[in-house]
Amino acid sequence: MSVSFLFLLFVVGLRVHYRDGHIDGAMQTALFEADVLQHKAKALVADDAKDMIIIEQLFALGFFSRIYTNAGYEMLQEKADQGYNPAVMRLAEIQNPSVQAR
Repeated sequence: MSVSFLFLLFVVGLRVHYRDGHIDGAMQTALFEADVLQHKAKALVADDAKDMIIIEQLFALGFFSRIYTNAGYEMLQEKADQGYNPAVMRLAEIQNPSVQAR
């Protein structure tokens, strides 16, 4: 919880600093990477089911940056390599869209 609060303060501070412009380039990338680190930190203390929720959140955030999609895919691959069946099935769906979850 405190990590989320610190991240929020950081983003608000940046937004105030860049109030009339857009946050682009390296700063934008750094923000996305910091957010990914926050998601990964949550996953460290979560169970497998919650990890899958975090992975899906990262995929949804991929709309904003490929950084999120790549992080979600890496986490999903790790879960699948550990033999977690829902992760194996989700990875198969991504790699072969014709595969349907059952």
